[in-house]
Amino acid sequence: MSYDDKSPNKLVLHRGDNLYNNLGRTRMSQRNFVFSIIGRLVGVVTSFAGRSIFVKCLSREYLGLGGFFGNIFSVVSLCELGMGAAIAQSLYKPLADEDEYQVSAIVAYYSRFSRIVASVSTVLCLAAMPLLYRMIRTELDMKIIMSAYLLFVLHSAVSHLLTPKCTLVVCDQRMYVVTLVRSIFSIAALVIQSVVLVTTGNYIMYLACRILVLTVEDIIINRYADKNYPCLALGMRVTKEYKKSLYTNVKALMWHKIGGVLSRSTDSLLLTYFVGLSGMGKYSNYALVIGTVAAFFDVAINAVSASVGNLGAGDRGRKSENVMRRLYFINFWLLTVGTCVIVCTLNPFIKLWLGEDMLFGEAEMLVIVSSFYFSCIRDPVQIFVSTYGLFKESRHIPILRAAANLVLSVLFVGKMGVAGVFLGTALSTVLVPLCGEVRVLYKYGFSMKSTGFYKEMFGYIGTSLVCTAVCYLVTYGIGQTACGVAIRAFASFCISNAMLLLLSSNKPYFDDAVGILKRHVPQKTKLVS
Repeated sequence: MSYDDKSPNKLVLHRGDNLYNNLGRTRMSQRNFVFSIIGRLVGVVTSFAGRSIFVKCLSREYLGLGGFFGNIFSVVSLCELGMGAAIAQSLYKPLADEDEYQVSAIVAYYSRFSRIVASVSTVLCLAAMPLLYRMIRTELDMKIIMSAYLLFVLHSAVSHLLTPKCTLVVCDQRMYVVTLVRSIFSIAALVIQSVVLVTTGNYIMYLACRILVLTVEDIIINRYADKNYPCLALGMRVTKEYKKSLYTNVKALMWHKIGGVLSRSTDSLLLTYFVGLSGMGKYSNYALVIGTVAAFFDVAINAVSASVGNLGAGDRGRKSENVMRRLYFINFWLLTVGTCVIVCTLNPFIKLWLGEDMLFGEAEMLVIVSSFYFSCIRDPVQIFVSTYGLFKESRHIPILRAAANLVLSVLFVGKMGVAGVFLGTALSTVLVPLCGEVRVLYKYGFSMKSTGFYKEMFGYIGTSLVCTAVCYLVTYGIGQTACGVAIRAFASFCISNAMLLLLSSNKPYFDDAVGILKRHVPQKTKLVS
């Protein structure tokens, strides 16, 4: 432990390999970007290979079982009260200031809190076990369901205990470390689980292997943190002022947590109630495909999220607002292209991959994709709201969204079925968070009026709608063979980019956005030693 000679009261944060002093925000974002792309590619292969083997070896009701359990654990996670997000946000400033004591104290405090959460959540999950008999409508053996549930409970508890140090690594702009470890273990998990499924067809053994691999993965990331952040061994304690500030954010985050859980759970619970576990399993395939495509263009935004937090710790004003607008333009462009490709290829791809019995209708597919679009178009604004710590100011948004989602989904599901559930989700997202978060960010984060950005945002949405409609109409008649799906993807990709160039190349942020991407995509430059 050493002191900075120029600032004797300020500790210099030692990060093992001293990478931070060699890599600025842009360089760290570049490294995160490269490893994120590699991680996504590995994730695509392992996810689709694993799902293909799973569907062939087990019934599709098992697919829905995991999603159903996820809803239960989401509700139980309310006992965490949003403390994790508040603590993560509070790490940005001491990391930027290289305050060794504060980082040590925050992580130690987070670890103590995580032990409490792990204990409470385990007790609540065990107490909820008798309710499973009434909540699940399935022909599966209840002994298998209960055994699987207990494994989920065990993994949830262990995950809580290992989260604090993983959070530190991510907040210090080292997402590439987490991505590398998880990519390696996702390959290991695929091999082990595939062998178990093919040789035994046993869901419990499959699940146990997956949980074991995920646990070892988190342990390795924790060991990395111990080695590269020796300050963690200091055992410091947070101040009363820190706790007071943290609890203020937690009070607001509690509403975010409740609203988020209710919003996520509404769709799944309504699907399970109206169409059963098989319907949940069918939807999980759509979610996997959409999530995979989204991950590739989303990585450009997420790779700089920690840098935004670092920026926000030192600047809030016109500079930050300009960065947000440029990120929003990049996100809009990538999201539009991704949406066009998904709309044109989703049903044909799933039909080829898993068979016609795994398909939703065209209407259901379009509404599912629209729900995804409106959720992702918010990403840049959400990143700034989160990293600026505007939890109190935006606390009412998640609850209003959850209420709107529930009312609209129940209203539509009776007349439209599955499509009604996701139409309610899409409309509630547009009506509440899409508009509300912008107002909060501009008023409390940038201290500016948001009128100009609202016009810009809805212009982007209109452009996306036009591009998607054109791509869908042009590719609708193309065959649904493997070659046809490839042609649909290529055509929609080219048409959407051509239309965006025609409609958006004169936008004020076009050239700047290209510049940002060039700075964040790694170049062949030599690191400063």
